[in-house]
Amino acid sequence: MVVPLGYKLRMRHLPPLADGTVVSLDPDGYKVWVSLDLWGGQTAFLPVDVLTHGPRDAVRGHYRALPTPGTRGTVGFTRGDDRSGRWLGATSPALPDASPHVPGSGYLDYHAEYAGGWSWLGQDGTLARVWADGSTFLAGPTMPVPVRHIVNASGQRVPSVFTPAQRNPSPPGAFPFTLNMANGCRIAVTAAGSVSVLAPAGQTASVTVSGGASVVLAGGAATVTASGQPLTLTANGATATLNTNGSISLVASGAINLTAAAGQRVTVTAGGTPAAVQTTAGTSPVLWADG
Repeated sequence: MVVPLGYKLRMRHLPPLADGTVVSLDPDGYKVWVSLDLWGGQTAFLPVDVLTHGPRDAVRGHYRALPTPGTRGTVGFTRGDDRSGRWLGATSPALPDASPHVPGSGYLDYHAEYAGGWSWLGQDGTLARVWADGSTFLAGPTMPVPVRHIVNASGQRVPSVFTPAQRNPSPPGAFPFTLNMANGCRIAVTAAGSVSVLAPAGQTASVTVSGGASVVLAGGAATVTASGQPLTLTANGATATLNTNGSISLVASGAINLTAAAGQRVTVTAGGTPAAVQTTAGTSPVLWADG
């Protein structure tokens, strides 16, 4: 806890409510030190508790960020005793502010954060979350563009787009994102953009398009399904295509074509079989061509 210079001995019989300015923080006690505006000038610095909503005990609580030094607000004193000071809330000290509330947006729930991130719950149900590194989450049709209030050259209070650079001129690098579930499932995205999915033992990891393609990984087996469409695998410029009639092609890095017409069979095996290549119905395999 930092005790501001100018702190004086306790005084008594303060008014029930007083305006003041935060001059220092006491995070350990979840308090702020304020300078009160009383009797025509600033009084001594006093420590006051910051109120929270909901439960507040040794297990539960919702602790929002403490108001930054310089924040103006209202302090209440039970029975006028300066030892019972409570920070009731902040007020705007001047015309500029960080609020996006403009006419018609009275039910907007908005939170601008110290690190530069922000969250938005709009009146239409749009939910947006922007982290300090610029990563975003959106549930809704379009990403909101928050504004804040500034004073223009004519001295008028007007809304202005609140840009990321204004929120934090030196943002951090890309954040990694990780979801760990109690059952052992893990989904992770590294700062570089690599994505990994870990399913617990005995479970499957699958990606499915309703009524269409699917990829299922389970117990060391991989199943790829393309409903009624060719299945294509591509790597380093080479493309392998499995068509609906059973033919397989590999092009770009060397042509390999294996085709089984209706009622026919092409088998390629290795290790322990008499024939490495087996065909039926008079087909003639060509494995390589010299010259």
